[in-house]
Amino acid sequence: MDGTSGRDRRELLKACTGLLTGVVILGSPLAALGKNRAWALYLAAFTTSQANTLMSMLRTILPHDRLDDLAYARVIQELDERARADAKFATALTKGLQLLGDTFSKQSEPERVDVLKRIETSEFFRIIRQKAVEILYSTAAAFSHFGYEGEAFSKGGYLHRGFNDLHWLPRFRPRTADRFPVADELGAWSMTSIPLNDEKAVVIIGSGAGGGTLAHELTRRGISVVLLEAGKRQSTETFSQVPGEAFQQLTWLDTRTQSGDWGVARDFPNLPVWHCKTLGGTTVHWTASAPRLQPWELRAKATYGKVVGTSLIDWPLAYEVLEKYYELAEARLRVTRRNGVPGLPASNNFKVMYAGAKKLGYKQVHTGHMAINSRPYDGRGFCIQQGFCVQGCKMGAKWSTLYTEIPRAESTGNLDLRLEATACRIEHGKDGRANAVVYRDRRGFEQRQRGRIVCVAGNAIETARLLLLSESSQFPNGFANSSGQVGRNYCHQITGFVWGLFDKPVYSWRGATLAGVVEDEAVNDLSRGFVGGYRMELVTLDLPTFPLVGLPYGWGRDFASVIENYRNLSGMFINGEDLPRSQNRITLNPQVKDSLGLPVAHVHVEEHANDQALRTHAQGQMKKMFEAVGAKRVVIGPTPPATHNLCTARMSSRPEDGVTNQWGQSREVKNLFISDGSALSTPGCANPTLTIVALTLRQAEFITGEMKAGNI
Repeated sequence: MDGTSGRDRRELLKACTGLLTGVVILGSPLAALGKNRAWALYLAAFTTSQANTLMSMLRTILPHDRLDDLAYARVIQELDERARADAKFATALTKGLQLLGDTFSKQSEPERVDVLKRIETSEFFRIIRQKAVEILYSTAAAFSHFGYEGEAFSKGGYLHRGFNDLHWLPRFRPRTADRFPVADELGAWSMTSIPLNDEKAVVIIGSGAGGGTLAHELTRRGISVVLLEAGKRQSTETFSQVPGEAFQQLTWLDTRTQSGDWGVARDFPNLPVWHCKTLGGTTVHWTASAPRLQPWELRAKATYGKVVGTSLIDWPLAYEVLEKYYELAEARLRVTRRNGVPGLPASNNFKVMYAGAKKLGYKQVHTGHMAINSRPYDGRGFCIQQGFCVQGCKMGAKWSTLYTEIPRAESTGNLDLRLEATACRIEHGKDGRANAVVYRDRRGFEQRQRGRIVCVAGNAIETARLLLLSESSQFPNGFANSSGQVGRNYCHQITGFVWGLFDKPVYSWRGATLAGVVEDEAVNDLSRGFVGGYRMELVTLDLPTFPLVGLPYGWGRDFASVIENYRNLSGMFINGEDLPRSQNRITLNPQVKDSLGLPVAHVHVEEHANDQALRTHAQGQMKKMFEAVGAKRVVIGPTPPATHNLCTARMSSRPEDGVTNQWGQSREVKNLFISDGSALSTPGCANPTLTIVALTLRQAEFITGEMKAGNI
């Protein structure tokens, strides 16, 4: 290297980065040099020759001819920074570059492709490709090139500017929502403190759809509650609309391991499931689709008959019992197209779905039963169609316990909310009843909260893990697990992306992410070759996330060509019923520990042939829909990390088939309740949040009555 100081190099790199964000630093060396490879002269770990080789490699892996070198330089810059800080990593990169040879950057593209194919299975290639996909499509230069507009909240969303202006499809008249002014947000809350040795409190673990709702329901009835949440508190002000930042801000990133033959094990080995570690849980991240299960889905075993290789059961309660609580939940969440609430307006993306569905003869096509305000309600504004649903709704239009149930619970004066409090085990007395929850506080110190009742609502992965971690001499296989069913029968619903590429723009990112559904296939029709049903739901992904999650693994011209069509792309998503299997389960992996030194959750899934047949059928129908309205190409995406995690402590009629009774109450430990999706008997094909809330409302009534009667 030359004599340029480290500080000077950093300043020049800032100048390079400035160009990527549309800012040219006048008077800098870069401004004078113009569009050349000056950036390569100011790297600390790589020589100019190595940097040029990396540039050629990146442009071969992700070839976008009209995208400036400076966008790719961002990838090299990050690799350089890591190599500078990590000598072992630097050595690995140097050895990898040697595999390419000195003449790699001078070869033709077909020759470079042949070289890369020979090393495609190497760790070096994997690292470079992954970093390229992560960084390249997050740059301002890429946003501009592909037409992606990024965050829209500060611009008022897309409601009044181009989210439903598509004119090249067959004409139709979808129902639309009225437009109303934005209402004020919820006000402040009050706090209370419950002593660690208070034996009268209810301890709830987790603050999502189950835990957050239960906390409100109990506290408003005068019951003292300690709510333990492993994450931090975000708000509509703090939600990031930079996709990578939002992912880090909200996601449960603790290590999980996985095995089995499901696609997630291959495509996302380090993230088999995706849920949140933040106050409000996954109701902060969810896309707010809130359909009901259908009556026959609660009688899965009776309806489908004996299906070899499954552990199907019927629910221990009838639909007629659950229906009342569905109605209460829909009113609480202000679900659209229920109780006279208008539906969300049709986006461009929905117009493509609608036109394709009608071409195929589908009848039940609409913008969904959504827990998103189509007009102001409950002190929260209406949806401005900004499209960043999974990053946290900055309007507060999407229902989340973060700014509905939990603040109301706090306002009663009966809630002690403890943030960054990670439950480690549940303890019990000689009588076998739960009497305390041991947790680590935000400083890492161990605390022990006594309680009268313990309700676990940590998402089906962490709920099962916590029960298994809470083994004792009385419960050697895990707390309340004499049946051996804790962690078994894990379901995640059949999901997957299908993308249609068109000649003209769709701008699919404009509008609510999941506001569209075709429900005609949510039936049990054996003539299709499988039992159970599925919904076809609208979907889109922001540009940085699209190649990471939405596309099958790939690189080169064909892979890049799909991303080149990003503005012309429309998306749909499968949400289908997977069948419970005893071997599909959550266990502890003693070989891998988390930051607290505890065994991590291990997720094992072996797909049933019925699951595979359902997915294939759904993908085929969505492909036909896109082709019916002129798609020039259809791309079948991968199965993404599981977000609908269910059934790992399921309710059952027979003790040997599950963990809890119809109230989510453990049969063995009468003061232990399961208050999340773990308690579902079977998953059905409805997105599960509404069902979780309905069951929680029913459970809260039961707990209150049992406490008053002195039974628990």
